[in-house]
Amino acid sequence: MGEYHGCDLWADLKKGPYAPLKMVGVSFSMSGREWGHYQGVKTYPAMWKCKELTNRYGMDQLTPILYAMELLDRDIITQAELDGLDLRVGNESAIMEMLRKIAYREGVGDVFAEGSCLRAV
Repeated sequence: MGEYHGCDLWADLKKGPYAPLKMVGVSFSMSGREWGHYQGVKTYPAMWKCKELTNRYGMDQLTPILYAMELLDRDIITQAELDGLDLRVGNESAIMEMLRKIAYREGVGDVFAEGSCLRAV
């Protein structure tokens, strides 16, 4: 039996709300940090589904959602301006819907698909 590293691990979900899902390259530490810690996604199956969506859509895993969450948290934009999505930390369904909107440039997703402009002050 060989050694296993993050890129060697598979997720094969056969049951649950994110099944079926089969993907390679799952990493507990990266998924936990990127989706769990930063965005508040609570379970590994949900984290893997978010990762699978970003891989399928060919998009950045962190920046667009975190940027939208930060703008909402600072009252720079409203939930209404996010097409009604309650994009708060931990709201898995809103995160996945926002990923879809960005990928298909639908509604507010068209704006976030352009990326974010962050600069040091």
